[in-house]
Amino acid sequence: MNKLFVIGLAAGLVSLTACKKEGCTDPTAVNFSDEAKKDDGTCTYAPVEQTEDVTVHMDHMWAGSDFTLNTAYTHPTTGDELTFTTMKYYVSNIKLKKDDGSWWVEPESYYLVDVSQGEMFTIPDVPEGNYTDISYTLGVDSLRNVSGAQTGALSTANGMFWSWNTGYIMTKAEGTSPQSSSGSFAFHLGGFSGA
Repeated sequence: MNKLFVIGLAAGLVSLTACKKEGCTDPTAVNFSDEAKKDDGTCTYAPVEQTEDVTVHMDHMWAGSDFTLNTAYTHPTTGDELTFTTMKYYVSNIKLKKDDGSWWVEPESYYLVDVSQGEMFTIPDVPEGNYTDISYTLGVDSLRNVSGAQTGALSTANGMFWSWNTGYIMTKAEGTSPQSSSGSFAFHLGGFSGA
C-alpha cells in the first residue's frame, strides 16, 4: 500500500510541475502576461504606425518675384541696390495639422535653410495622414538659444552661432550694395523670439 501511495504521490507531483500557465509570453505584445510560462499563441500587437518623410519647400520671394542669390534687387523704400550672396535662417518647432484638427509635433525639430544649398528640407518619420497646415518658428526657441552650441543643424560649423555673444543667428543675410560705404552689408538677426 505504501508503494502505491508513493507512486501516486510522485505521479501527482510530476503532473503539477508539468502544468505551466499558458498565455502570451512576448513582452512587446499588448496582452503580455508575466504569469504565463508557456506561450499559447494568443499574443496581440498594437498596429504599427506607418510613417513617411515629408519634404518642405520654402518659396523665397522678393517683391512678388522669385528670389535668387547674386541677383541685384532694389530696396522698396530706400531704392538701394542689394545683391544677396548669403541667405540662411532657422526653421524649428514644426507642427503639422491633420484634417481631423489634431496636430502632429515633430520633437526636437531644427532645420537650417541655406538658400545656396536649395529651398527644401525633409521631415523624417511623419505618421501617414492628410495634413492641411504647417506651423513653425522662424529661428531657434529661447531654451535652445541659451543652451550653448549644439549638434546637427545647430552646430557651430554652420556659421550661425555668435562667438562674441551667447546664442544663435536666427537669420543671416549678407551681400553687396554700391550705396554702402564699405560696398557690402551684413544683417545677422537674433534674440529670444525668433527672427
